[in-house]
Amino acid sequence: MRLTMLSLCLAASLLAACGKDDAPAATTADGAAAPAEPATDDGGLFGFIDKDEPAAPAAPSLGEFQVVSVALGTALDADNNVREAKDVFSPKDAIHAAVLSSGPHPGLKLVAHWTAADGTVVAHTEQPVVATGPTVTTFSLRNAEPWPAGRYQLAVQVDGRTLQSRAFEVVEPQALR
Repeated sequence: MRLTMLSLCLAASLLAACGKDDAPAATTADGAAAPAEPATDDGGLFGFIDKDEPAAPAAPSLGEFQVVSVALGTALDADNNVREAKDVFSPKDAIHAAVLSSGPHPGLKLVAHWTAADGTVVAHTEQPVVATGPTVTTFSLRNAEPWPAGRYQLAVQVDGRTLQSRAFEVVEPQALR
């Protein structure tokens, strides 16, 4: 009980100390108070951060551009849309993804990041997109050998940020019947 109380008091003291500014006020050559420097948040717990670690890049501004839908299937039509959307495939299927987006954007790279259930990257492909309105971007996944049965995931990304994802499964042919 005493240890818990001591820990709480110590934590409260540390938190209170974080808000204090013990540095003397800066003055100009004529003795007037110098303007205060703006406060910065270094993001670390109790003010400790690794100064050698670069800051994460800001998420890109996509403006009006957005991914509206992602459809998976085994065939595409003349407009590059998936003919019949599905989320269960056989081991020998080619898997196509039709990514429907809307809104203009002067240029970006749309990424299809395909992974297995254990996190293994199956494929990672990029396509440049210059959208002026509704756009369909397709990605295809083929394997010379049959796909191992299991669960998979497709993440549609821009600059590492997932805009939409779809889970799908590969099952043995007898399970499809």
